[in-house]
Amino acid sequence: MADKLDQTLDDLVAARAAAERAVRPPNARAAAGGPSSGPVRRGGRPPKGWLKSQQGAGSPQDSSAPGAGRGRSRRGAGEAAGTGGGSPYARPEPVRRGGRPPKGWLKAQAQAQAATATAVPEADDSFSPYLNEGAHQHLQGGDLDAIASASAENRVLKVSAGSNPKTVAGSIAYVTRAGEAPALLALGASCINQAVKAVAIARGYVHEDGVDLALQPDFRDEERTSISLRLVKKGNGAYITELPSEAELTVSSRSEPTAVAGAVAAKVREGERCAIVGIGAECVNKAVLAVTFARHFLRDNAVDLKAVPHFVKIERDGGETVSAMKLTILAEQC
Repeated sequence: MADKLDQTLDDLVAARAAAERAVRPPNARAAAGGPSSGPVRRGGRPPKGWLKSQQGAGSPQDSSAPGAGRGRSRRGAGEAAGTGGGSPYARPEPVRRGGRPPKGWLKAQAQAQAATATAVPEADDSFSPYLNEGAHQHLQGGDLDAIASASAENRVLKVSAGSNPKTVAGSIAYVTRAGEAPALLALGASCINQAVKAVAIARGYVHEDGVDLALQPDFRDEERTSISLRLVKKGNGAYITELPSEAELTVSSRSEPTAVAGAVAAKVREGERCAIVGIGAECVNKAVLAVTFARHFLRDNAVDLKAVPHFVKIERDGGETVSAMKLTILAEQC
């Protein structure tokens, strides 16, 4: 009787176990969609080392493989997400611990972008006309053609200390051939020196057209802190700049422009021809200022002055020959 009871209990246990297996998978991994078989210990965890052996056997791209997704770097995550899509500089970003790229990588990327970027040339504003507080006004944004076709008060060229005299001379000749000669705006001794050189060179450019140029400097404001150089165009031949009886007034760094202007005005009142000679930017600036003051000194005499700039060679005491600027003074009745 006891043996029959034991057999009946065993049959019941076996039947119950078979029923449970029919209802649910034999382990937790099968329920998650993983392998239907595998060693399982208490707590539902596989034995130590079993997952590693399964990773080696499975495909690393299979997200359902045991251990898939663990230990993935941010580089892989960025590639999976499609970071850096259509950028011409897209490349997998190397990542070290902490999510930071290696030292120097960002700088290298920036240099690569700068090397492939399209360089935009800087505009040359050497001769852009600018606002003049005096009679002459500029054309904002106007190019050389616009200045050449503008009215007399807007035919203005700016000259800076860094301007190339030959380039300025070409601009002067271009505007002069289109009509009246332009005015030059120059602030400071260096700028005025470059402007006077440009006029001397431009005289050679327009000589073949039967045209010559002269300067008529004037103050731009009542305080007499700056001057503008108005160019006078002569269309029937060149000015006479060399006469045997011409008196030369040399300007040095210690000369006072008003004193030189007084000497020029005295020569003009006496009916004599004269010229001012200067070496260097400071002396040329003082020579131009002297002509400007002399024009004001002679207003009561109804006389106006023009200065014709040209290069000359001067031999110094030591036998050295240097280049100088000579302003030949021309007087005319107003």
